[in-house]
Amino acid sequence: MTESHSLSRRLLAGDLAVIFYLALVKLLIHFYTNAFAGYGIFRDELYYLASTSQLDMGYVDHPPLSIFILAVNRLLFGDSIFAIRLLPALAGAATVFFIGLLVKEMGGRKVAQFAACAAAVLSPQFLGYNTIYSMNSFDILLWTIGFYAVARLLNTQEPRYWILLGVIVGVGAFNKTSMLWFGAAVAIGFLLVERHWLKTQWPYMAGAIAFLIFLPYIIWNMMHDYAHLEFMRYASAVKYVSQTPATFLSGQILVHNPVALLLWFGGLLFLLFHKSVRQFRVLGVMFLIVVTILIVNWHSKAEYLAAAFGSVFAGGGLAVERLVQSSFFRVLRTAYFALLIVTGILLAPLAIPILPVDTFIGYTATLGLSPGTPEGHHLEELPQFYADMFGW
Repeated sequence: MTESHSLSRRLLAGDLAVIFYLALVKLLIHFYTNAFAGYGIFRDELYYLASTSQLDMGYVDHPPLSIFILAVNRLLFGDSIFAIRLLPALAGAATVFFIGLLVKEMGGRKVAQFAACAAAVLSPQFLGYNTIYSMNSFDILLWTIGFYAVARLLNTQEPRYWILLGVIVGVGAFNKTSMLWFGAAVAIGFLLVERHWLKTQWPYMAGAIAFLIFLPYIIWNMMHDYAHLEFMRYASAVKYVSQTPATFLSGQILVHNPVALLLWFGGLLFLLFHKSVRQFRVLGVMFLIVVTILIVNWHSKAEYLAAAFGSVFAGGGLAVERLVQSSFFRVLRTAYFALLIVTGILLAPLAIPILPVDTFIGYTATLGLSPGTPEGHHLEELPQFYADMFGW
């Protein structure tokens, strides 16, 4: 049997089947809902499109990689909404697939893979990010690949994975500077849990690679009076002043589906304390380090933590599979999965534009939800995410 036939069999019916099919579900959701229900292009997408006509090594509010990618995408596929949102949909599906691979790398089987990937597919925050073109879809994907690379490093003790981590952090930072939080989490996490690696040259080589990839954006900022730092200072001082550590922490419950709280918080505890995943404890420590960085920032939005959730979704899948063994608890597990799916479907219209405007307004009124924004704007009947897609 050829290698390609073997891979196809694994994807369709083998040990990767659950991961593959849930990633496919994620992709089809976005293919179906892109440009659906009468909504138009999102305001930030207009900005990204405009930026492709002014290619540079940096922009005031973000590094240039996502603009370069969009410029190529426009050249190949044009400017339709479906074409613009093709890559975010593919990135979302790839994120689900790598979360499944992370579970598998830590020894999880089909139940663990299903739990972790289903939580990712149904996360309102992930659905929203992968609906529109922005740097965020690539950010979540690169963080998830980074967690997978850390797990491979821990599992194989193969030092060359440090090179991969350096590339991931560098490319990720050249897409969105929040990848630097991931880099800090790797450095501090390994210092606390796996410090023997710091006696080798590999972590420092990874840091040098990341720095060289990110260097053009540093130089651009030096040539433009550190515009990005000024942008972040202003956003924290004025734009997001309504955000506090309390709104940041409480926001995690809603943006990833309240029912999923049991899964991902349990997954964090499982990674930190359960002996069966002791070698992967650094993944849980990394998540806590990112949480700490964002709390110290004080005005962090709840969505800032989204990219780190691949690790705790994976930990939650493992916890569900390994801690739920008796027949009685397996019934409860099945009921929990059903509740997770149902609530995910009920919350989906809040994240993907699947309902026409009038229907959406009635739907949120029935749920008792009022339109929201993290930026302190006055809103009428649509949340900012949809208001910025409607009425151009």
